[in-house]
Amino acid sequence: MKNLDIIYLFYSEYCEYCIEVLEIIKKFKLDYIKLVCVDREEKLPQVVDRVPLVITSQNKIIVDDEVISYLTELHRKSLDSISALVDDQSSSFSFIDEDEEKKEVVNRGFNFIGDSSSDNCENNKDLESMTNIETQKKGKIDQSEIDKYTKERDNDCTQMKR
Repeated sequence: MKNLDIIYLFYSEYCEYCIEVLEIIKKFKLDYIKLVCVDREEKLPQVVDRVPLVITSQNKIIVDDEVISYLTELHRKSLDSISALVDDQSSSFSFIDEDEEKKEVVNRGFNFIGDSSSDNCENNKDLESMTNIETQKKGKIDQSEIDKYTKERDNDCTQMKR
């Protein structure tokens, strides 16, 4: 929502439908909407002949059942813009060891800690098994080095949780 996009909602504290609309605004966190209580205002625009009534920055007037549809659409648009921002940010980096010949599909999206949709413990087990296979092939790292790195990793993870 741009700063110039000011939206006004005219409502009455005595209107049950207006109270419902106010709850939706609070639920969707549409705190940029300017609320105008018609019960307290002496001077109102001439177009305000019923409540709830929305006047958009483009001077569009929205009334009755269309108000909730409009608020729902505003909420959806704000979620879409946040999602687009996250999608843009999540793919704007590269791995140092990317190899043009080894094109792999890599999930570069964000994950939340404790998100049940992604099992990070399972990923760690896969990583450990891959490391063991690679080191057995190369014969460069012995078990004591692996144990050392595992302890360092566990220590770092414990500090991050605090």
